[in-house]
Amino acid sequence: MPITDFLPFWDELDEKDRTLLKQHAQRLPVASGAAFRETADEPLGVMLIEKGLLRIYMLSAAGQEMTLYRLQAGEVCILPAAFLLPDLPFDIMAETERETILWTLPARIFTQLAEHSLPVARWNSQLLSGRLLTMTACISQLLWKHLDSRLAGFLLEESRIEQTACLHITHERLAGHLGTAREVISRILQHFQHQGLVRLTRGTVEILDSEGLRRLSLL
Repeated sequence: MPITDFLPFWDELDEKDRTLLKQHAQRLPVASGAAFRETADEPLGVMLIEKGLLRIYMLSAAGQEMTLYRLQAGEVCILPAAFLLPDLPFDIMAETERETILWTLPARIFTQLAEHSLPVARWNSQLLSGRLLTMTACISQLLWKHLDSRLAGFLLEESRIEQTACLHITHERLAGHLGTAREVISRILQHFQHQGLVRLTRGTVEILDSEGLRRLSLL
């Protein structure tokens, strides 16, 4: 997939800007588990996902994680925290969850394009607004939604992404996604199993009643 497929404003760029973009865009194969840190001094710029899965998460000073959102092939990663919220008390990180191919564009080049190109600036504004809304919704869930409802929703999302009801994921990994302790996740999953919603084996959570999980996720 060429980088131009990701950019709805491509046809509106002049030849000089197209050349600038092509010169600095890099196609980067990345192994599963690679992490990228976003800071105000070193913004990541734009990452366009040709293949794979990218997890965006918060990382506290104490090392606690919580997933904000995940991006798949054809989607664009642009992290708003360092640009708009530089004083956040946590870092915003990106991590590949499987072998991934990224197109990367340095922040300074994208900023240069956005400064004099209205279509690029509009696209950038829409992306940042969308990501901030997603982050706000995630933090709202953390504050107001019960953890069992959040876990039920996450299991359904994971099943959709992996296209299987048999999820190969550890309790520790689930805890990292949801910003809690492994022991808490284990206790809730045991309760889910007692209700007939899931079946637990080592390193695996098998969904038995997706409709039951869906109802629980809405509470």
